[in-house]
Amino acid sequence: MKKIRISLLGLVALLAFVVFSCSDEPAVDPVQEPQISEETLAQFTELGFDVSDIRFETFNNPVTGESEQVYVLENDIKISPKQLAAMLPDTHDGPTTEQYRTTNLVSSPKTIKVLGYYGSGSNSSYLDATMRSALQMAVDNYNNLNLGLNFTLAFGTNSSSYDIVVTRVSGNGGGRAGFPTGGNPYKWVEIQAGTVNYGTDVVEHVMTHEIGHCVGLRHTDYFNRSISCGSGGNEGDAGVGAIHIPGTPATTNVDMNSIMLACFNGSENGEFSNYDATALTTLYPGSTNPPGDPTLTVSPTSVSFGYTSSSRTITVSANVNWTVTDNAGWISVSPSSGSNSGTFNISVSSYNMVCEPRRRGTVTIDGGAAGTKTITVYQSSRPLRPGEQCP
Repeated sequence: MKKIRISLLGLVALLAFVVFSCSDEPAVDPVQEPQISEETLAQFTELGFDVSDIRFETFNNPVTGESEQVYVLENDIKISPKQLAAMLPDTHDGPTTEQYRTTNLVSSPKTIKVLGYYGSGSNSSYLDATMRSALQMAVDNYNNLNLGLNFTLAFGTNSSSYDIVVTRVSGNGGGRAGFPTGGNPYKWVEIQAGTVNYGTDVVEHVMTHEIGHCVGLRHTDYFNRSISCGSGGNEGDAGVGAIHIPGTPATTNVDMNSIMLACFNGSENGEFSNYDATALTTLYPGSTNPPGDPTLTVSPTSVSFGYTSSSRTITVSANVNWTVTDNAGWISVSPSSGSNSGTFNISVSSYNMVCEPRRRGTVTIDGGAAGTKTITVYQSSRPLRPGEQCP
């Protein structure tokens, strides 16, 4: 039986493998630039990257509309010339992947605000339902480790105040991200539309992997990508550019369950391996104090709408996972679940009846051990138009 593996960048057929790496080449246009200089190649090599497939492209940001020239390495890692310059002075601290890290890490403790790019209407950059569910699971993967990094998740289109923004791009399957700078995570994660064809768990795997890059993790098999991809060489010198994390396997004993392998399998479960968890808790240790009591609050606790279809944003403050349900067919909520603090939207359909009392419904937020909160939803009927009378 043919073994299916997915590289986190693109769809490639090699030997008896079907391989996907961290990302195809979505939302990126090749730039007719001079050849990358030997000096630049040497700098990336010193940082521990394989430069055999390095390329220089223009990244077209689907959210801001801005364009940025970036180097793409190992298929799913974007580094701008400015970021490269910032990384060079700190090479002796080394980078790590999941079990090897980069020189650039996120300042800890820190709350990292994640935005799933999604709104009303149609937009090819919006996350679909499978991606939204998978992103919630990916965020939970990190929060369940009780790290010094606390992740919150919301869905919307205003990305200005968020640390990581996850968007959908065209492509057969995989994703793309970058490394931290200035103590902050890399902001823009791209997930290819075709990834959903492999199911929610695989999308969860890709998202967790790309967020791992955003907080400074390298590929577990950076030293020999053929281990997970079926082909590929050394991504660079482990002595400088990829620092081994204590408590995890070294190059002679690769963790084949790692979520940070360069390529992934179509049957991935989307969960961290035990060594992944060790790596992250070593890099970002959490508080030794026991967690506080479960808390859940929402604001506002009642909302009123006119007769036309509309929506309102609700703010959730919590330290638990929560779900949202409604009790009326004219009310809908999105997303229907969240983790820690975040937001969700209440939407109502139009109420074109006249001379009717305002209708009322309830939205319930269930925080498990933190209890439940309710929001009362009111909507007025359509007012009389000139010449109309109540029956």
